[in-house]
Amino acid sequence: MKNILLLTTGGTIACTEGANGYTPTLSGEALLEYVPQVREYARLRVQPLLNKDSTNMEPRDWLSIADAIFDHWLEYDGIVVLHGTDTMAYSASAVSFMTLGIGIPVVFTGSQHPAGQPESDAPRNLADAICTACRCNLGGVLLTFDGTVFNGCCVSKVSTSELHAFESCGGTPVGRIRHGALQITAPPHRDVRTSLTWRRSLDSRVLFLKITPGMDGALLELATLGHYPIVVLEGFGLGGIPSGENGLLERITQLHRRGILVVVTTQCSRGRCDMTVYEAGQAALEHGALCSSVISKEALLTKLMWILAQTQAPEEIEQLLFYDFCGELGTNFPPIDKDGARVI
Repeated sequence: MKNILLLTTGGTIACTEGANGYTPTLSGEALLEYVPQVREYARLRVQPLLNKDSTNMEPRDWLSIADAIFDHWLEYDGIVVLHGTDTMAYSASAVSFMTLGIGIPVVFTGSQHPAGQPESDAPRNLADAICTACRCNLGGVLLTFDGTVFNGCCVSKVSTSELHAFESCGGTPVGRIRHGALQITAPPHRDVRTSLTWRRSLDSRVLFLKITPGMDGALLELATLGHYPIVVLEGFGLGGIPSGENGLLERITQLHRRGILVVVTTQCSRGRCDMTVYEAGQAALEHGALCSSVISKEALLTKLMWILAQTQAPEEIEQLLFYDFCGELGTNFPPIDKDGARVI
């Protein structure tokens, strides 16, 4: 029997239908009634933490989750966090960085349909998360959904309706769960030697902008007006930034001179950002932009918020950005051979 802490934060899994649509009302104890079989191998304690539609989750809520984990992790064999799916990848990524060094699995999960609905995926996902928390010998943050185990900082929500709502952004998933049996096939990287363990702080002054065709470079002035030390730009393809008359490159240079860090990532849901391939990417690098190596956009945003809370120095931020703390750089990607093909 394993001792498992269940932290509840609301989300679809706990929703019932009200006059104004679905709202989270079910308690953790009520949700556990849908999975009585897990009590055969788990002693469960429920701790209500938040009660939100995950659309309303904020960085301070990520801090609350990390603080609760820190307060109790030595008492348990594993922790399950119930969360709404819309922003679960952001929360899991943020908590991944703030709980570096944890020696037990922290497993996020939720559902596409409320637990009380017929054919809901909530019972399966909840049971799988508890199974993972009990039987996984990996420390760190994971996310389970539709029978798949993901690294918490390498996952994105990709569907609003399908039960397989999440995909790994950093290569193959960590493992699978079938009929209550857990199989770990690709353990994620974890740096247990880092000095930045349990740094439970965030600085949310990171501006995230998506590049669109014809975008006016003046929009980048939002970074100066809003006192943002870091700007993230979602470029095209491998990280291309338009170099026409819109003034984007000139604005990047101006921000760089003011000590504002400009980080470029790709808009694509799969693959890395590599700004050395095309002239459009190289031009942005020459104007002072950085090419992100973090695979998940959710992880990139939350990692920068976490780093910014540790240091304000641009050169230190850059150094930490390219350091792989918990697999956010996609280290379990299949390697690439000299011809650019994936080695399977």
